[in-house]
Amino acid sequence: MKKLLLPFFAIAFAATAHSQVVFQDNFSSGTAADAGYYRFGTTGTSLATDDTAGTLNYAYSGTAANRSGVIKQFASTTIEIGETLTFAFTIDARDLRADENNSFRWSIGNIGTSVSADLADAEPFSGGTRQNYVFAAATGVATTALNQHSAGFSSPVNGGTTTNLSGLAASNFSDASTDAFAIAVAFTRTASGLEISKDFGGNISSATFTTTNANDFIFNTLAFSMNNAGDYDFALSDVSVSVIPEPSAWALSSGVLALLMVLRRPRRRGLN
Repeated sequence: MKKLLLPFFAIAFAATAHSQVVFQDNFSSGTAADAGYYRFGTTGTSLATDDTAGTLNYAYSGTAANRSGVIKQFASTTIEIGETLTFAFTIDARDLRADENNSFRWSIGNIGTSVSADLADAEPFSGGTRQNYVFAAATGVATTALNQHSAGFSSPVNGGTTTNLSGLAASNFSDASTDAFAIAVAFTRTASGLEISKDFGGNISSATFTTTNANDFIFNTLAFSMNNAGDYDFALSDVSVSVIPEPSAWALSSGVLALLMVLRRPRRRGLN
């Protein structure tokens, strides 16, 4: 039996070592708060999970321009040179207005504020030094594909010091569409900064962000938000953050496992 255990462990390790899951939410049980999701800009908004559909549902009802959304914090994760952090989710957004300033946005970054309850403030990230990547998707218009905000940006939508990163194609939702979009973003740390790639429903593009700021390699917060005049809603599913180790580290781990298998091989007994 013991002879079988180590090869089985090696196979299982090979299947998982390429991606270390920081968290993964499929919203199949529990409340939004159970999964660590809270609202900001709460006036006229609602947030609930749908266990059957496996979605997190957010909605705003009103007529005024409103900036609000959902925020989640996770275990602070630093990526080293050669490592890649991936941020993936599926989004189904409704009632987007045909205006660049009325759009759905998703953000991932590093903030110092601890969030453990709904926030009435529509600008939960204000003050201090913060790092945040903001992706925008509006209906029928070419939006800024990727911004990097820092030094006290005011929200996951705008404010603070902004660096526009070129190269990533604009992401546009069609309000008439009934399909959900699968989105994935990868941040790979290099000696000079970050290589960033985005897959928006199969549309893949990339950009480079040159930085030596240690905060730019730390991730602990994500947000989904709307900047819209009038009613809107969106549903999230399959939200995850993972880290892919640097390839040489994976090769080293595989080598160690191979060595262990050799050392555990039973010795041939001599004849009496």
